Amino acid sequence: MAISEEVRREVWERDAGECQLFHAEPVPASEIAHVRHQGMGGDSPDSPLNQPDSLILVCHGCHMKLHGRGAYKITRWIPGDPEGLEVVSCRGKPVPKDRLWYYCKRIISLVRDTMNMAMLQSIQARANLWALAAALYELHRANRLLPTATSGSCADVYDFGADLGYTSAEVKRMIRCARFVRERGIEDFQHLSFEVVDLARRHPDRAKEILDVATSVPPPEFWRWVEAELKKARKRKGWIGTGEIRQVEIDPEGKWEDEVPPGAWVLKGGSLVRGVRKEEL
Repeated sequence: MAISEEVRREVWERDAGECQLFHAEPVPASEIAHVRHQGMGGDSPDSPLNQPDSLILVCHGCHMKLHGRGAYKITRWIPGDPEGLEVVSCRGKPVPKDRLWYYCKRIISLVRDTMNMAMLQSIQARANLWALAAALYELHRANRLLPTATSGSCADVYDFGADLGYTSAEVKRMIRCARFVRERGIEDFQHLSFEVVDLARRHPDRAKEILDVATSVPPPEFWRWVEAELKKARKRKGWIGTGEIRQVEIDPEGKWEDEVPPGAWVLKGGSLVRGVRKEEL
């Protein structure tokens, strides 16, 4: 081929060593293709056909699709332009952009940049929420310590939260979480969600374990761990009666059969699961 080594290096670097044509994922390139056939005046290295703007990096399979019967044709090639590539079939039908890596890599890059920006904004928003939680906690403490002060009553905390668009339940959770991290001396907590911290607060005996897992695995994996490790130990309540009703705790495996005397009726989860029918009670 009449392509100089300097031009080859430039094309290879420009296209990042990847085939630019019929792929939706990166595929290593192996060849340089002419946008127009080399025989159309491309014998000399100085020919316009052998300059970077007339060359494209491809793999062998895609190169073969540009030649022979039923071949595809590159009708526009402006390297670096957002709309710089157009490929048509032998019938003149344009190839969709989502089938050309030249466009797919740009879409992936845009999505990645958008996700990174959203992540940075999310981190900042979470830090702002924790700062708000700390302020609500301090206001709540002031109201409790100085009930006659001009700051007003505890209701002012919830009114302040309502002005910001938060419900009383959300304000209460912020206050509790802010108090929890302060009393426990937790320093690196701004990246944690209130849901995680509140879960640790409600399970003080496993708080450290919960926070350690939350900071070491992705959120979906963490919540699967919560489902497996914490909820299985939660005891449910059932009702057993043979006259006088009494309440018993049911272990995670539901082993309560031994506690039921003969002829007794059992309510579990609000439904009669053993004994006479409800209307006969």
